[in-house]
Amino acid sequence: MTTDPCSTLAQQEFIEKEKHHRRSVRICRCMLLVLLLSIWELSASLGLIDDFIFSCPSRVAICFFAHTHTHTHTHKHPCPEWDSNPR
Repeated sequence: MTTDPCSTLAQQEFIEKEKHHRRSVRICRCMLLVLLLSIWELSASLGLIDDFIFSCPSRVAICFFAHTHTHTHTHKHPCPEWDSNPR
């Protein structure tokens, strides 16, 4: 069984194009995510959206990490926004 050098070269080119396409799609997806989060953060900061309902990505991340990294079993929430008692 002989291999045709043209077909293997064409296959290699196809594989390289597919890798490039997948890489481009991943980069575009990441850029869209960053753009969406930036617009969301800016909108919440400028008051274009109600930050009580939608919050903002930075506060969501802070509360998420505070909640997941607290090892105490108290009834107080780790996020000041969620605590019913004013400070």
